[in-house]
Amino acid sequence: MKPPRVRPGAVELSLSVRRLSADPSLRFTEAGRRLLRILDVSAVQPHDWTTMASSLPIHCAPVIAELARHHAESWQLLAEELTERINSQDTEA
Repeated sequence: MKPPRVRPGAVELSLSVRRLSADPSLRFTEAGRRLLRILDVSAVQPHDWTTMASSLPIHCAPVIAELARHHAESWQLLAEELTERINSQDTEA
């Protein structure tokens, strides 16, 4: 079994999610609450994925892998949209 890959900042990520959860501009909007629920559910540490992957039935692996790729692409699109928004704010200022 491979040793878990630990990304720097895993603890900071958890703290970031908690801080975002305390932000009224997120808590008091539907879009914000939806994002916070998703972030809370997906607050899995890298070592959790390794343990989970080795414990899941192999016959489910192809479907789960495809779903994981889909979710990764969706998160990447969100990151790109937000980056574009940040960059457009920088050029307006």
